[in-house]
Amino acid sequence: MRQGAQPDEVLEVTGDNLRAVVGAKTTRRPRMLVGIQLARPLKDARDIDLLRPQTRGESFLSSPQEMCIPCVMLTIAAVSVPLARAVLLCAWLRRARRSALLFSIALWACAEPMTGPDPEPPGMQDPSQSPSNALVAARPYESRVPANYDKNRPAPLVVLLHGFGAGGLTQELYFGLGDLLSQTGYLYAFPDGTRNKDGKQFWNATELCCDFEKTGVDDVAYISAVIDDMKAHYSVDPARVYLIGHSNGGFMSHRFACDRAGQVAAFVSLAGANWKDPVRCQPAQPVAVLQVHGDQDAQVPYAGSGLLPSAAETTAGWASKNGCQPAPSQLPGALDLETNIDGNETDVTRYSGCNAGGAAELWTLRGGGHTPNFWRTRWPALVVEWFRAHPKPTP
Repeated sequence: MRQGAQPDEVLEVTGDNLRAVVGAKTTRRPRMLVGIQLARPLKDARDIDLLRPQTRGESFLSSPQEMCIPCVMLTIAAVSVPLARAVLLCAWLRRARRSALLFSIALWACAEPMTGPDPEPPGMQDPSQSPSNALVAARPYESRVPANYDKNRPAPLVVLLHGFGAGGLTQELYFGLGDLLSQTGYLYAFPDGTRNKDGKQFWNATELCCDFEKTGVDDVAYISAVIDDMKAHYSVDPARVYLIGHSNGGFMSHRFACDRAGQVAAFVSLAGANWKDPVRCQPAQPVAVLQVHGDQDAQVPYAGSGLLPSAAETTAGWASKNGCQPAPSQLPGALDLETNIDGNETDVTRYSGCNAGGAAELWTLRGGGHTPNFWRTRWPALVVEWFRAHPKPTP
């Protein structure tokens, strides 16, 4: 249940045109979920108008026979988040080879409105807990607690940051980390960004992404408040606090590590980037960084553009800040992360000799786009393994 929300509150996963109802009581019919795409790649801060909603007619429900899939998904979602994710991704795979969407999950409410209390998804946070600070009270967030949680044993914490126009729960359906994090004893929080005038949720990360209306919202302070709130309610190991973000969430992961290095041990950024100007990022201590990027990304170009640093530049910048050796090495062998690409397509480039607590790696998906298809790959396991290998050093 959303921290600070009422038990029967409708769970809004994303912006006004991106909604889902999972494990919540509602009598409202949810709308179709559509994705967000860019008209052309980001180049500089003037490209405010590039982000636009996907045309509503371009969903992956391409035939009348497929219209029943979301109805089944809605029914299953009320009782099982893992099964809901399976149905969502099975449908998504039907169009994965033909779609260039930033993120596309379509959901048409062809079922009757749901009534009556639904069971709470397993491991969700106790809604009776009061927010511990004003920022969290104003902006509630979702979290999951592992079944084996023991307050006498500090647990690691992962904070998930969604992409532009998406939401925390939607991003989790895509990444699919929740089950493994729960099984391996991780606390898990997935907050939402604030809404712009069009109802799309965003993080204010860098000059490029994605506070296009210049609201000046302090998302560094908010994410810090989420971490503090989790620490107030649970026994969190301060040496094992991690971030993972996609696109706008990847940008925000970089930004948070730049400004609050003392609060985060490591982060994973998928299709995000850091500040172009290295002076804007001055971490107080080393942070382990994993940049994951498709070299065919049309939304956040792998090679960079204008104020957008390349994936290699972003990683090299962190290597320098972490005191690593200047020349990276490509590890032998490759990983298989992208279902739609045959063979092992992901090259791993690693910097060595970093200061204690620091690391810098770039995983390049050869032929991969902005939203890789991780279905039935080792993506969740590799992310958790990478986090486990990069705690903050013991003082």
